[in-house]
Amino acid sequence: MLLTLGALAAGISIKMDNKRNFYCYKVDVPDNSILDGSYLVSGESEDQTNVRVYNSRYEVAEEILKKEAGVFSVHSQSKGGNYSVCAENLGKGTKTFTLHFEIMPEAVDAAKGTQIELLNDRVRTLYFTLNSISTNIEKLRTRETVHYESNVAPMIPLILVIKSSNKSVVLWNVLKIVAFIVVSCIEVYMITDFFNKQEKRREAFRSAQTKF
Repeated sequence: MLLTLGALAAGISIKMDNKRNFYCYKVDVPDNSILDGSYLVSGESEDQTNVRVYNSRYEVAEEILKKEAGVFSVHSQSKGGNYSVCAENLGKGTKTFTLHFEIMPEAVDAAKGTQIELLNDRVRTLYFTLNSISTNIEKLRTRETVHYESNVAPMIPLILVIKSSNKSVVLWNVLKIVAFIVVSCIEVYMITDFFNKQEKRREAFRSAQTKF
């Protein structure tokens, strides 16, 4: 399966199984740019997954072998064009492959670039946390349904306890997500405000120099 994307940043989640065990995402990367990405595999035989990044000449720019999660960073330099991020399922069973990537110019101010990288790391962490929580909730629901249908009469008290515990776990995870989002928003505001103040100071300084 081949998917072409032209966005500067994107997040994709897709299921892999024994019938469809190879996927490629085609990305248009300009010259002198950086393709940063990270991925997470959840499901059966998670560590039986190979990920390779191919440049515009279909040369392997970076590869991560048999790992359930990883990050990559590829510099296009003068080899801009169509890059491919490919995932290969080596194991059996069904798994979910989640990919997040972004493209940015190499010539980024150092201080601003550092802050952006920190924000990107937090956003990626939040993205994968949400995906992991969603997967775990779905597993709990499936397990609970099977258990309920096969042991309805004799196991009703135990089922009520399990449902109560599951609700508590879900509520706690939701509260953690909300707190994480609030902290991330505050950090984004503080960093944006910092750079705005720096820009205003530079303009004021230039105006003062012009007057003299």
